[in-house]
Amino acid sequence: MTLWGGRFAEGPDEVVWAFTTDDSDRRLLEVDARGSIAHAAMLGDTGIIPSDEAKLLVDGLGRIIEEARE
Repeated sequence: MTLWGGRFAEGPDEVVWAFTTDDSDRRLLEVDARGSIAHAAMLGDTGIIPSDEAKLLVDGLGRIIEEARE
């Protein structure tokens, strides 16, 4: 899954794709998602966003981590 899916009729040119992705993206994905999970949980716990929305964010980020592991 990429950000290009569903937003554009075509994917990026191969040169652009090679420039904007590399192995460090994969290595950092889980750590970045876990930080976002903590942030979403905090936003829900403090009432900045509704707790049901925080749960949706946390669940979605968890699915991203699972997909990345596959």
